[in-house]
Amino acid sequence: EVGGTLSWGTPSSEAHVDKYYIYLATDAAGAGSNAVGNENAGTFSHSVGADTAITGYSHFVVYASSTSFEQSTPAAVALSDTSSTVSTLSLTDLDLDSTEVGGSATWGLPTDETQVSGYYVYLATDGAGAGKSSLGNVGSGTNTYAVSGDTSIAGFSHLVVYAQSSLQEQTTPASFALSDTGVTVPSVTA
Repeated sequence: EVGGTLSWGTPSSEAHVDKYYIYLATDAAGAGSNAVGNENAGTFSHSVGADTAITGYSHFVVYASSTSFEQSTPAAVALSDTSSTVSTLSLTDLDLDSTEVGGSATWGLPTDETQVSGYYVYLATDGAGAGKSSLGNVGSGTNTYAVSGDTSIAGFSHLVVYAQSSLQEQTTPASFALSDTGVTVPSVTA
């Protein structure tokens, strides 16, 4: 999946251009194209919606069009899809109460952080992030989040972390199955 701004250069003359048509295609010549959108003459960029599926496609292509004809050879750019999921997520629980956690959540930073603006940390009812409840967020380059003591995990089974770009939060998180051990002093005598 991709999303963001697709831009193209200004032609030497727009005298007969009415629109620009944008497609996903299976090659730079525009084969196997699927329409993404269009822009009026004078506009040289198109906002590609977040989570635009690209399976089977290798290029974006842009055709100039008059009111009667579309050009036969498009401008093309190869697709670039960056995945930036954190790795080795863990939580060291220092809270001694049952059904509560507190401590340091840590993770390995993605290999490529160029599109990452931050990380969002949640409790969730499964490893895919269902029923998530926000704990907070940190900026890019940071691989730790301090989970407040006495944070209730009732109804939650996982800690999940999503990378955030300037466009949106990623759709698939890194996850860690929660393990909570309470400590009780058995008895006190005088």
